[in-house]
Amino acid sequence: MAFCYRVSGDACFLLKMRFTTFAEAEQFIDDAIPYAYTKTTFIFSEVDIQTK
Repeated sequence: MAFCYRVSGDACFLLKMRFTTFAEAEQFIDDAIPYAYTKTTFIFSEVDIQTK
């Protein structure tokens, strides 16, 4: 886990996880289901926004 934030809104927590494969991510979600409702978002890349 890279970080965990307690947040407002529909979610209670925001976790940043790093997985090598989608199967690993799916397993983590499957393991969490008995304890919480999950919403998953995959980040593919970061957009570099430079202000000039």
